[in-house]
Amino acid sequence: MRGLLAVLVFLFFGLTFPIAVFTYAVTTVVNPSYVKSQLGNSEIYEVAADQIPNLIDREEEHDEKRVKDPTEEKFKKIILQEVDGKYLQSKVEPFVDDTFSWLARERQEPPQISFADLAERAEKLVKQPLPTDIEKTLSEPFKLEPDNANAIKDWYRWFTLTPLIFGIISVLLLVGLFLLVKGWRSRLRRVALAIFLPTFFGFLGVGVGLFLGRILSGIASGLVADSRLPDLQVPVEEIVVSISEDITRTLLIIYAVALVVAIILFISSFFVDRESRLSKEAVDKK
Repeated sequence: MRGLLAVLVFLFFGLTFPIAVFTYAVTTVVNPSYVKSQLGNSEIYEVAADQIPNLIDREEEHDEKRVKDPTEEKFKKIILQEVDGKYLQSKVEPFVDDTFSWLARERQEPPQISFADLAERAEKLVKQPLPTDIEKTLSEPFKLEPDNANAIKDWYRWFTLTPLIFGIISVLLLVGLFLLVKGWRSRLRRVALAIFLPTFFGFLGVGVGLFLGRILSGIASGLVADSRLPDLQVPVEEIVVSISEDITRTLLIIYAVALVVAIILFISSFFVDRESRLSKEAVDKK
């Protein structure tokens, strides 16, 4: 019965340890500081600002019958001059912070991006009231209000707790395995093996994950290329690749540490019984 329990604990650790490691690696990139850093280091804000004129021109192409208003055209030119990469960054970064606060239930109001200040600046420059279409577009903020908001918040909460939960379970399983096995040499070797096996397969999984990251970056860039802002393809692809590389780097560090621990435990097993035998022989001689 003791041996069967040891085998079950050994197998369960092989499941819980990789889950704890992987979810921890992912949570290191699922935070506002990391997201803002990735967006800021890329050229996505500048590229998006440069694409706004093309976006407006395409909207006008779909409405060729509409008579162009000179005042409206003047406002559009001013808005395009005002909107640059820094302006977009000043709008997106607070939105990122608010989104994570909303996910963590630290704020009730859904995160939003408002361009009302842009309308005010344009009115002051032209010294005329905004045309109805532009005023409506700028005065209505973009809000993140999904239908399943509570489910998303619950999922985010449990996901952020997953590394801690499975990490504690993994430690308890190792302690249980250590206590179930008889003999110090067997204990150290069994624990070392329990750590080594998921670590070995984890190293293999990291290589597969890096390959999948490249595939995901290609898919993401393809979706952006088919959108109305095709020039965002390069920065989006760079961001996806950077995220996958950062997750991979974290996994490699954790698995490398685990491998070193397993090797130390295995080597230590050769000296434990030897020391006990030497002490026993010394007692017998006395």
